[in-house]
Amino acid sequence: MKDEELEERAAPPAAGDEDRRKDSDEEQPERPDMAEQIVRILHSDMRRSAKRDRLADYHSNDIAEALDALTRKERLDLYRLLGQDELS
Repeated sequence: MKDEELEERAAPPAAGDEDRRKDSDEEQPERPDMAEQIVRILHSDMRRSAKRDRLADYHSNDIAEALDALTRKERLDLYRLLGQDELS
């Protein structure tokens, strides 16, 4: 190992480094599982228009992630709910 590398490893942490480490070590709030919420909406007994309205609040990436948890029939229902504009 070069002398410069040894010096870098032995150097005390720069001001603020310790605080950043503490922040990253703290437990982050758990992100809600959007895909699971979308599946619940699809399985609910809500009217189609209410489902469509609720699904409009989700990001397309979250909807795409939910596809893995759906059966073929459920995916077709989702496609019909969202319509062509949302799917493209």
